[in-house]
Amino acid sequence: MTNPVLHNTRILLTGAADTSQELAEILSLYGATIQALPMIEIKKAEITDTILKLFESLSQFQWILFTSKYGVSTFFDSIEPKYIPQHIQWACVGKKTAQKLTDYGYISHFICSKNNGKDFAQEFSDYINGQFVSVFFPTGNLTENMITLSVSPNISITKCIIYNTVIPSTIDTKIFTQIEHKQFDYIIFTSPSGVTNCMKASNNLPIWNYCTIISIGPSTSKRLQEYGCTSFIQAQEYTSQGIVSVLQQLNSN
Repeated sequence: MTNPVLHNTRILLTGAADTSQELAEILSLYGATIQALPMIEIKKAEITDTILKLFESLSQFQWILFTSKYGVSTFFDSIEPKYIPQHIQWACVGKKTAQKLTDYGYISHFICSKNNGKDFAQEFSDYINGQFVSVFFPTGNLTENMITLSVSPNISITKCIIYNTVIPSTIDTKIFTQIEHKQFDYIIFTSPSGVTNCMKASNNLPIWNYCTIISIGPSTSKRLQEYGCTSFIQAQEYTSQGIVSVLQQLNSN
């Protein structure tokens, strides 16, 4: 049974196609009218000799860190199981990342309570509690160095780019005309790259003048501000459920 709290609410999703589909299914249950405009696409990086050597030397690491489900899926799609040592421990940012890890038969030993690199750095540093550990970090080309720069000095992180976040090759630019005609109540951004690509595709259209902008978390909010958006709402929980909660609150009156 649907809960009509978002009935007649028009929402534009800008995340990757798979992520937007998941969120669209949830929001549809609340009666929202959903349109998707994927602003990012995930592509597996070429497995170079350098990356292969890192895979072959995983035994020197104590931990493998994932900050997104894309890191998880691309890692296991790229590596031969024989290279994964039995002693390795797994760390994940967010429950969804940890849940994706279980699809491959592994349980995360450490899960950050928030989907945020800065929070992970603090929580993981506290958890390690002064031990000297080496962490292998397979991630995307646009991942910031927040974690590497913020963890305590006893934690050594080796970053490895295994996927690329790119702008989709085709974008329905007619949607920007719909935005200008105020045909959406909300536009949702779930990543900084989604914001950047939307601004590029729209020729820097100030979309926040035509509807309410919702951001999934601090990094996305920072990117919005860099483009001049000062009026937006950030989810308190940096997840899809956090976005749903914001929309429920905004439309409950």
